[in-house]
Amino acid sequence: MVAKGGWRVVALAAAAASSAAVNCDPYTNPVAPPIASATQFAVCGPPSVDPVVVQDVWLDGSTVHATARYRGGCVRHEFTLCWEGGWQTTTPLQTSLFVDHWADGDTCDEWVEESFAWDLTELRDDTLDFWPTADRLLLVFPTETIEWRF
Repeated sequence: MVAKGGWRVVALAAAAASSAAVNCDPYTNPVAPPIASATQFAVCGPPSVDPVVVQDVWLDGSTVHATARYRGGCVRHEFTLCWEGGWQTTTPLQTSLFVDHWADGDTCDEWVEESFAWDLTELRDDTLDFWPTADRLLLVFPTETIEWRF
């Protein structure tokens, strides 16, 4: 495996407002809180302990999309597309990715389904910095592998 030295581990940090408990009782608080955000693509360590079921992953250009289910519904959850930080030098090249979930202590028990999207332009650019003639990359997720041609 070849590691990209310029990447660093990025820790998730929730905004102070999202860490407070939210009243989910529909009779006293009929306005649902923002449920989730998925704006980060980062090199990560091991997955967090908050479970997530990724049901579907697909690629549209340089954007990877995922549909995921998780338990919660009372506070904002954070989802990060995590990259292992390197490539396996197979033909074609491949790299491992996973969706990480941070529930911010949400104890609600509703099943929530969300769809997310992350821009992989930086991953493509970094791949081409190391392998200028690469024309594709296998994105290896825990449940499936997607061939990305660029």
